[in-house]
Amino acid sequence: MKLKNTLFVILVVGILIPFGGVIAGNEYMLEFDGDDSFFINDDSNQLDVNDDNAWTIECWIYPSEVPGSGTFPAIIDRKYSFGFYLRNTSGNCGLGIVALSGGGTGFDIEGTCHSGTSYMSINDWHHVAASYDGTTTRLFIDGSIVSTSTDVDFDLDASVSAVNVAARNNYGYERYFSGALDEIRYSKSARYSSAFTISTSEPEHSSDDDTIFLLHLNSGSGTSITDASSNFSGISLRSSTNDATWRAWDFYGTDLSLPVELTYFKGKSTSKGIALSWETASEIENQGFIIERKMEGAQASKLMTSYLKNPALEGAGSTTSSSQYSWIDTDVKPGSTYYYTLSDVDYQGSETRHKALKVTYTEPEEDTKPLAFQVSSIYPNPFNPSTSIQLNLDEAATLSLSIYNAKGQLVESLVQNQDYSAGEHTLNWHAGAVSSGIYFVQISSGADVLTQKVMKLD
Repeated sequence: MKLKNTLFVILVVGILIPFGGVIAGNEYMLEFDGDDSFFINDDSNQLDVNDDNAWTIECWIYPSEVPGSGTFPAIIDRKYSFGFYLRNTSGNCGLGIVALSGGGTGFDIEGTCHSGTSYMSINDWHHVAASYDGTTTRLFIDGSIVSTSTDVDFDLDASVSAVNVAARNNYGYERYFSGALDEIRYSKSARYSSAFTISTSEPEHSSDDDTIFLLHLNSGSGTSITDASSNFSGISLRSSTNDATWRAWDFYGTDLSLPVELTYFKGKSTSKGIALSWETASEIENQGFIIERKMEGAQASKLMTSYLKNPALEGAGSTTSSSQYSWIDTDVKPGSTYYYTLSDVDYQGSETRHKALKVTYTEPEEDTKPLAFQVSSIYPNPFNPSTSIQLNLDEAATLSLSIYNAKGQLVESLVQNQDYSAGEHTLNWHAGAVSSGIYFVQISSGADVLTQKVMKLD
């Protein structure tokens, strides 16, 4: 499979997650939304490196956001042994590895090596690796050495703890990673001692006698994860709401998207209960939606409603137009916290789960007002060189309208804090000066914010 240049953007509860590219030989990968992870239990100390203490930790990574200062999201982490993590590098996404003390609290840092001023772009695939040959630790981003260390404490201490992926277990899960991971390999040898060439068009990693574990992450469904080295079994995703999501590569490369492109999914407290609402930017063979709920502290989720029983949750089939949906959970108690999971089901019966939404119910004196405005249409879309944005205001409002690119960078401010009367208004964006690609139209009025995706063609 060759690298696809197609770019697709998912907007989930205000978070932009663009995806582009396909790793050759791979059908699936795992997506983590900032509270997901899984672990590999230690079986008879098989996770320990050999007597020479040479090792390599590597994977393909798709970071979806720059880490916050001092947060250090974990890529791969083993309590008492090591931490392979992301770091904030002057507002960019850097990389680091630490060797930890096997004694004491287990989180005393013995050796550290980080990427310094080097960094990787977000919303793109990168190969990252840390490799130690018994003398020197080398840190790599896309085959280039970004840092070295001759600290002797990088002989990783033995541990009886599991290896955690996408989070650290510091007597409780923390430092979660957001983005996607694939081709995770841990080896008891130094696989890289100098710069090397690697790209997403190259074959997936292979297993050999030095492989401790190798995760191709090609299951595509369910909770089981296969170790291609056959050293470990019983690896599985954590239970909801902390389970990562399988994503098929052809969705992001060939078919462009998930069956449903979600613009937002939100909830609010009303006098009738918790009102859930969501909007889709497009749908592909969508039968309808399922809503599950889990109370805080509970182990299992409960099916609340579905398109099979509620016609209001039936999907729009295949459409490139936006569609709005809503449902009210009346079985709620003031002060209680609930986690709602929205899933869509396609014509083949395949279910896609979206990020869980957390809502604490506080009974208001009166219902919260709806959005002060609605986007009636953006036409044409795709467009070249201009498009018209039609707004509908139920009442007078002060609006701002800005255009952002796929990296979240401001491109143009069309309107800033301008007063509009109730009724319909049309704003034109003349985009002749910008390149073709995906852009986002963001309209705001006070605390209300609505974002729509547009595409400019050559």
